[in-house]
Amino acid sequence: MGRIEAIFFDCDGVIVDTEPVHYRSFLETLKPFGIYFTYETYAKKYIGFDDRDGFREILREHNVRPEQALIERLIAEKNAKVLRYASEVKPFDGVVDFIKAAKASNMSLALVSGALRNEVLAFLKSIGLYDAFDVFVTAEDVTKSKPDPESYLLARRKLELLLGRTLSPEKCVVFEDTPSGVEAAKKAGLQVIAVTNSFPAESLGAADMVIAGFSGMTPEKLGLLLDD
Repeated sequence: MGRIEAIFFDCDGVIVDTEPVHYRSFLETLKPFGIYFTYETYAKKYIGFDDRDGFREILREHNVRPEQALIERLIAEKNAKVLRYASEVKPFDGVVDFIKAAKASNMSLALVSGALRNEVLAFLKSIGLYDAFDVFVTAEDVTKSKPDPESYLLARRKLELLLGRTLSPEKCVVFEDTPSGVEAAKKAGLQVIAVTNSFPAESLGAADMVIAGFSGMTPEKLGLLLDD
C-alpha cells in the first residue's frame, strides 16, 4: 500500500461511545408520540442512519406520517438533548492517542459523520480532539446518508482541495463501525477497517479488515497491518 495519504474517521461508535446518548435523546424526543423501542431494537435497526432518515423510518414504522416539517422539528429537539448530554460521552480505548499520533505524523485526517456538526464538535471538545481534524463532513453537508457514498466522496474532495493534490483512494483508510458505514466507504473506493464497537465482526465482513479496537494501535502498526 505504501504511505497512507489520509485517514477518515466516523465519529459515533468509532471515536466516542455516543449511541446511548443518541438512543436516550431519540426516546425523549419521541415520547409525546407514545413511541418506545428497546436499545436492542435501536442498535439493530437505526444505528447508521442520520437523524433525518432515522426519524423518517421510526415514524413510518409507528404509523406517523413523516412530514418534512415534523422531521425538522424533531431533529432540532433531539439535537438540543444530545448537546445537553455531550459531556457524558467517553472515547473508546486507545483512539485519542492514535488520532494524536497520526496528527503528529502529518497524516491528513477527516471526520465523516451522519451526526449534526455541533454535536460532533461538542463530543470532540469533551475528549480533547476539537482541533485534530483537517476537514469535516456532517449531516448538514449531504443529501443522502450512509450507505450512500456521498459523504466519503465529499470528504475526499475537501481534503484534495486543502492539500492541492489528488489523493489515491487505495491509500486512504476509513475507520467505520456499522455495515452501512462500511458500505458507504467501499462504494467511495476507499480502504475500510471496521471496528467491532457496535456490531460483531460477522456483520462487518465487507470491510477490508476488522479489528477489536485501537488499544496499542499506532500509525506505524496501521501501515504494517495494511501491507500484510
